[in-house]
Amino acid sequence: MNATPSKLKAFAELGRISNMPTCLTNVMVGCSIDTVGETLDWNRTLLVTLAVALLYTGGMAMNDVFDEGVDRRERPERPIPSGRISRSSAIVFMVLCLIAGLMILGWFGGPTLYLGLLLLGLITCYNAIHKQVSGSFVLMGACRATVYAVAASTVMWPPVWWFVIGFGVTIFIYTSMITIIARSENQKHLGRQRGLAWVMPLLFIPPLILPSYLNSILILIAFVVGIAWMLRAVRFVWRVPPMTKEAVLTWLSGMCLLDAFFLSLMDQPILFGLAVACFVLTHFGHRKILGT
Repeated sequence: MNATPSKLKAFAELGRISNMPTCLTNVMVGCSIDTVGETLDWNRTLLVTLAVALLYTGGMAMNDVFDEGVDRRERPERPIPSGRISRSSAIVFMVLCLIAGLMILGWFGGPTLYLGLLLLGLITCYNAIHKQVSGSFVLMGACRATVYAVAASTVMWPPVWWFVIGFGVTIFIYTSMITIIARSENQKHLGRQRGLAWVMPLLFIPPLILPSYLNSILILIAFVVGIAWMLRAVRFVWRVPPMTKEAVLTWLSGMCLLDAFFLSLMDQPILFGLAVACFVLTHFGHRKILGT
């Protein structure tokens, strides 16, 4: 393959690379679960991030491979239907990313590899059935929740399940809601789906019951900023006509703010700042490469 700038950009679009910082914040949360208030092992964290990023990129490429026919009708500007990347090249790229990601996770041992295989299974099932099965959004939510478990398993096994489940359920609902609303991003009317937008700011409330090393000022900042960003997306959804794509992109970058909130609950001020930086990077990255 000729690695020209245009070709590289096409592969970046194929893998929705603008969403990559959300992988880092997911991993930071997962790795912090077993080291609350302590400094992370950055070698481990970056290695897990690379593995998760590869699985994410491979999963996005798989999505375009499965959706080629639909994209030719509805989104002909995508890399495969536009002819910028051949289907065979996309498949090779997908396979290499997925295999590399699993190999890295396998280095951490059995539990991490098994969770990685579970994550790959969820990714594959979602891509295979999401156009046919309306309830497939739960698979996408499960993917993000599983990333927390994967990252936590690299630090300690078994991990602190109280946090894994608490944070996992929240990100599961958050991602599921994004997926449901994103299905209508090209429609002029959302109907009852508009009401789902109000779920997003409310998701910042339940995690407050989790036991934490409270840094009240940091938590308050994370809480207020996160909810304010969620309400920005709500306004997009309730406009006439709705600006659904803008709302979805807002929520995608807002995933970093949700992770920043989780990190504040675990007394990780440095990681909180890094998660906010990832949010900024994702938000402005969407101006170059769309995350949907």
